[in-house]
Amino acid sequence: MKRIIALALCICAFMPIVHAEKVWVDMGLPSGTLWASEPEEGFYSYSEAMEQFGTGIPTKWQWQELMKNCCLLNAGDKGLEVKSKNGSSIVIPFHGWIFKNGKPQNKENGYYRVFNTHDEKKSAWYVLLDNDPTDYELTWTYKESYKMSVLLVNK
Repeated sequence: MKRIIALALCICAFMPIVHAEKVWVDMGLPSGTLWASEPEEGFYSYSEAMEQFGTGIPTKWQWQELMKNCCLLNAGDKGLEVKSKNGSSIVIPFHGWIFKNGKPQNKENGYYRVFNTHDEKKSAWYVLLDNDPTDYELTWTYKESYKMSVLLVNK
């Protein structure tokens, strides 16, 4: 009986965690942060993202931890593949961003909201990813009028 339980625990350790119909991936990060296997549907201004997802939006430090501890690979038209040392991976698609005209711009890049730990509503972090895995930016600037993708974390 003990062997069966131990085997079940080993198998579960390598399976993605499913919670509320969302698949969370353990990227083997020091913080233990789990990343969503895919971004939320649609584009969000910073205010919309904060209202709908709150602290589920990754912080600047969580993005930095992901980029520092994982291997980044160009996944072609799919976006950027992030592979962890534990064998898990996620693909972060490039959807671009939407400005006031409602049309997607820069679809060859990924623009993702970053949780702002400051109370300033006129400024917000976002991460810019492109097809060069060595080149990503975490930017702090006013982009409320831009609508971007959201990739969630589970702390």
